[in-house]
Amino acid sequence: MPNDSSKAQNFLVHLEPLQKNLAAYARRMLNRSGDVPDVLQETVTTAFDKFDMYAEGTNFRAWIFKHLNYQILNFNRKATGLKVFDESTEPQTHILWEQIVVERNFQSLAYSWEHIREFCDEKLDQAVSELPETERCILLLRSIGEFKYREISEILSLPVGTVMSYLSRSRARLRTLLIDDISRKKEDRGHDIA
Repeated sequence: MPNDSSKAQNFLVHLEPLQKNLAAYARRMLNRSGDVPDVLQETVTTAFDKFDMYAEGTNFRAWIFKHLNYQILNFNRKATGLKVFDESTEPQTHILWEQIVVERNFQSLAYSWEHIREFCDEKLDQAVSELPETERCILLLRSIGEFKYREISEILSLPVGTVMSYLSRSRARLRTLLIDDISRKKEDRGHDIA
């Protein structure tokens, strides 16, 4: 049996390359962004305590994400409120979003590429947060964690076919949410003019 020092070193070797993905997944899955550090700490502590049960040579990524997903679900159950978004955005931002997504007009934009990416991330983040929890979870495990269907199936204890179905549904719902947001902004601007 390895001593605590070698256990810690081995655990860190496995954990280090995944830290950014774990944090990104937690940020997008939690109802309260302030819980991210606590969830990550709980995940790492629990996973380290159970590291003796991890079978070396198997999929550590799936193993640690399973622990993270459990902590996220636990924290979300304890949360009293939903994530609140700031709806007060500038009218130019709505026009920018419409030009990017609907008109695919990148040349006429008077904004820097960084501003465009930040705004898209904000809109995408808002749309992802509106997905039902299981769909959001599967979408993020696939896109952020780059997990295969079989791995997601293991992490969430769902059949592979169900994972594929939820992923397809979440992508379709995400497209609808983003397009509905654009349509709503267009209607709002039309009412302001009239």
